[in-house]
Order: sequence, then C-alpha cells, then structure tokens
Amino acid sequence: MRLNVAVLVVILFFVVGTGYAGPTHTHKQTDWLLNQQIPNSVVPNPAPGREGLVLSYIVPPNDPVYPYLFSRSFIYDDAVAVISFTMEGEYDAAAKTLRALSNLIEPDGKLGFSHNTHDLFTHESYRTGAISWVGYAFVFYQYVTGDSQFQTDAEGIANWVLTMLVPQAVGSSVKGGPDVEWFSTEHNIDTYFFLRDLGKITGNSSYSEAAESIKASLLANHYNLDYGTFQQGIGDPVRSLDAASWGSIFLRSIGEHEKSDSSLTFIDKIHTELPGENLQYTDTFFHRVTCDIEGRIKMIDGYKPWVGYVEGVFWPDIPLAWSEGSLGVAMAYSRSGNRRKAFRILWNSRKMGGQDSGIVYSCPPPPDQNDDFSGWKSVAGTAWWIMVNSKNSARFWSEE
Repeated sequence: MRLNVAVLVVILFFVVGTGYAGPTHTHKQTDWLLNQQIPNSVVPNPAPGREGLVLSYIVPPNDPVYPYLFSRSFIYDDAVAVISFTMEGEYDAAAKTLRALSNLIEPDGKLGFSHNTHDLFTHESYRTGAISWVGYAFVFYQYVTGDSQFQTDAEGIANWVLTMLVPQAVGSSVKGGPDVEWFSTEHNIDTYFFLRDLGKITGNSSYSEAAESIKASLLANHYNLDYGTFQQGIGDPVRSLDAASWGSIFLRSIGEHEKSDSSLTFIDKIHTELPGENLQYTDTFFHRVTCDIEGRIKMIDGYKPWVGYVEGVFWPDIPLAWSEGSLGVAMAYSRSGNRRKAFRILWNSRKMGGQDSGIVYSCPPPPDQNDDFSGWKSVAGTAWWIMVNSKNSARFWSEE
C-alpha cells in the first residue's frame, strides 16, 4: 500500500518530533557516543581508574593541540554521556562511566574540571555547575534504573556543593567555585535540579531545602525583568543563550509557564543596541551559517552563545552554529509543546554530524578555535542531540 507524501510527512513529524528513540533516529549517534568511551582506538590502555570515561572530542592528529587534548575527558561531557546512555537503555555503559567518575571524586566531594585518560593528569579547577552535572548524572541513573549503588557518591558531591551556597537578598545562590565570587545562572540551574532530585530519592530535607533556596534566588536575583528572562549571573547582565534556554526549562518545571515562554521569545527576537557613539547594530542569537562538514558544504540554522559585547568581542561579528546550545533551545521548545520548532533545530543540528554521526561542537569555528568553541566532533553536541530526541527525554530536568 502506498502512502502519499503528506501522510509520510505527518508520520515523520510525529515520530521524531515527539522524541521517538528508535534506531533509525538515534542508533548512529548512540553508537558514536559508545565509541568515545575508553578503552577505544584512541586510548587503548587507559590510566588506572579512568576506564569508562568518554573522550570529549575527536581531535585531528594534525591539530597543534592534539598532544594536549586528544585524551581529555571533561566531567560535564561524562555527565551528559551518562544521561544519554541511561535514556537509551545503555545501562552498562552508563554505570561504567559512573564508576570512573566515582574514582575521581576527592575526599571532600569535589571533582577536577577535566582529566586525561592516558595518564593521571587532572585539571584542578573546580566549577560548581560541572560538578553538579556529575551529581545529577548519578541521580538520574538511579531515578531511571532503581540502582542505588552510586547514591553515596551523589551525596558526597552534594555536601561539597552545599559549601558553595551564599545567602542573597532573597534565597541563596551557589558561587562558581571556591576560587571565584561570581554567581552564574547556568550553575544555579544545574545545582537546583541536582539537589531537588537528590532530596527526592534520599528523603534528606537539607538537599530539598537548599534547592528551594536556590529557586527563590534565581527568580529574585538572576531574572532580568527588562529582558524577560535570566541574565548570565548576579550583577552580570550579559545576554547568554544557556541562561535563557535552560532558564526556560527551569521556569516551566516550577510552573512559571508565562516566564518560560518569555524566555523563548527573548531567544528568537532581534536585539538592537547602541554600544558606542553613532554605532548601532541589529543582532540575534539565531544564525544561518555555511559549514564545511568533512568536505561537504552545508547551510545550517543554529544559535550562538551570546548576543552583544562580550569580553571585548562583538559576537555579532562571529556568527556560528553552536550544537550544544542550539539543542538546549530545542529541549526548551519541546517542553513548551512546540515540537515543530524543536524538530527543525534537531534536523539542523543533525546536519552538523559527520558520516559517523558525531556532531561537531560549532561551525564554522571562531578564528581562535579552541576547546571552548571548536569544530571538532563532540560528546556535548552528540549527547544533547540524543537527550532531546530520546523517548525518555521528559525524565530529564522534569517538572516538580
């Protein structure tokens, strides 16, 4: 029996737009992610205790930074890999990465920002948001599987995270780390969901109460009424994509639907500023860019990290499609019920994948390409694609 084109389009939209996780839609991306877990062909003999971590990028051997980053595993990437594995039913792979992360937890509960996997190097920078992502990965795995073997690890991480809480005018916010005094919106959203859900599975009110205090501070101290969404941090009015997209998910999860929708409007509207005398420009997070993906030229619609003047750079002059950030927007639109918009972003982000389906982090990469915004295939971009598209997507950062 033949189906007409319109019927096929409707079926395709329903299947992909609602997050069906069948092999025709996620199998290749999940396989790519599994192949990033060590040991693999890049690191066949991992350092003791690091087997199971994922390589954050595929760094080309001819790249000048290859000797320094070819085996690097960033703990945020390990966390989103665990969440993706768990969503896809790859529980053994998820547990393998969690065991490796458990080995990296220091006696006070914190973890270094990144680690080599071929030797024992640890980047001894401690960032509350990334550490909370690891804690949430432990909790998410337990929430989905019922396996509580890592609960003690999650509680140890939480006890360190609680030391980063600082009272504000209303509620409390976590600062970015022990060596800084800034309060990132993104970090506080990460920490809120971690402590909220850990409180649920442990029944420990100290975690739940801390989450409630962070929620109050986010609404009172991080939300920018002029923008209609969250700014980058307390006292930091930079317009950040993650603060708006993750903020939209957070707001919807606590029942603030009007504010959640306002955040999505903020992301896709045109912003006009006067950053200097007689200097005016019009800009938006959204960009249509031309990308070279493994020799294939593609037109891709995506989003960039900031709008405006950031650290001496006019981001309007550096258009790029950022896979991780774009997919965060897709997740926010999916939660709002706008699956058509989410599907368009998923489709464009999939175009950022190579023949093996690994999705590049950004394209075209900025002139000073580095591990912040590189054109390398990335765990972050690929894992977020899986997370948005999975049939278990709604379990992530779920509503209260």
